[in-house]
Amino acid sequence: MSDKQTFEVEVGVSWDGGETVSIVVIDEDTYDYDDIVSTAFKDAKDNGELDGFEHISEDDCKYDIRITDGYLNDIGITNSDELKDFCDVFYSDDNYHDIDVFEAAYACDIPFEDIDECYNGAWDSDEDFVQDLLESTGDLPSDLPHYIHIDWESTARDVMMDYCENNGHYFRQ
Repeated sequence: MSDKQTFEVEVGVSWDGGETVSIVVIDEDTYDYDDIVSTAFKDAKDNGELDGFEHISEDDCKYDIRITDGYLNDIGITNSDELKDFCDVFYSDDNYHDIDVFEAAYACDIPFEDIDECYNGAWDSDEDFVQDLLESTGDLPSDLPHYIHIDWESTARDVMMDYCENNGHYFRQ
């Protein structure tokens, strides 16, 4: 599993008679909505922001998650539902991709939950990607005589109609 990143979000904690804002760090231990809410409530209580409101419980509050982390905004996460979808995939035990793969997927309009299915790896060029793809799928015979030359630029242009690339990361569309 790749090293997981942490992100900060603001959580507005409101109740009858008061409101506070907490900064919550999201990581592999606190990535689902309930953990975010619990952490925000606990932080607000520990920081004295709920002084005078000791009778307020976590269940008495409403929570408004605001995405303030610039990196999350850069990959299209603007609300709590998108944050939940991202965290469910990014922090899952089945995710072996770094954040740069998620950023590239976003740029290619690949939903986060489809990254595993669509991701084809990182390559230096379209030509390198297509040559490896054709060799590994058997579409290019391994015993091709040395005197036959392939126009990889033209071949890559045709094959790339079914793929998307961003920052060297390739996805099947």
